[in-house]
Amino acid sequence: MLQLTPENYYTPESNAEYMSVHQFQSWRECAAREWAVQHGKWQLKATEPMLVGSYVDAALTEPVAVLNQFCIDHASDVFGRRGAKRAAFETADKMVDRLRRDPFAMELLRGETQRIVTGELGGCAWKGKVDVLKADKGIFVDLKTCASFEWAWRSFFDVGTQTPRNEKVPWYDGYWFQLGVYRELLRQNGFDCLPIIVAVTKQVPPDIGAWTFEATDRLGLEVEYALSSLGQVLAYKRGDAPPPACGSCDYCRHTKTLSIEPAEDYRGRATSVRKEF
Repeated sequence: MLQLTPENYYTPESNAEYMSVHQFQSWRECAAREWAVQHGKWQLKATEPMLVGSYVDAALTEPVAVLNQFCIDHASDVFGRRGAKRAAFETADKMVDRLRRDPFAMELLRGETQRIVTGELGGCAWKGKVDVLKADKGIFVDLKTCASFEWAWRSFFDVGTQTPRNEKVPWYDGYWFQLGVYRELLRQNGFDCLPIIVAVTKQVPPDIGAWTFEATDRLGLEVEYALSSLGQVLAYKRGDAPPPACGSCDYCRHTKTLSIEPAEDYRGRATSVRKEF
């Protein structure tokens, strides 16, 4: 089994041998795109929010050399034509400064940073990278950036009533899965730790906050959710089943072939279409 290091953590070889939270979610979002990524046929482009998050993460949990290298690798994204930082990264500097001004925030972010952990879930090897591990305090910290701390609407399918529903959830609701997996990987490595999110917003001025995730039943359910879907995901990854396309992502739009479909009127009724042209 490949021994993971900071140098090989994100390599294709590492991704082939290990599952990760991000990879699992990508397989679930669009298996066709993730298959193309894993086989070198499609390259994911980092979005500006992703780059800002990585920038803030590097500035607060990595050596200075890592942040400097990030700026070199992503120079066209970070800097404008005249060499000044683009607005998003000027904001990122303000976000970093805001957290640095708060002693408690910096205390939470002080510890073993970027700890690589591996383990087994559902007969599959998993990997994770913990932003800050404070083993002596029994906690691990995940650093997040977001637009704001406002609750957001989420659409989901209610299995019980067999109907689509909308509900307002906390901004961090989507991170329970990641924290649940990381908690389990750490447990397998001898660390019984409470997950904490430390977050900073992109507002002017930035807001800061920290949340503990003590609902171990919810964290456990998130791991069970992964296991319930893992078999199908592994079938796609191993080539045992054709990876379906979502039909709407960047990869699907790029590879789409034109077909003609019957139009629907405003009542949702399908109109007829000529079969030959």
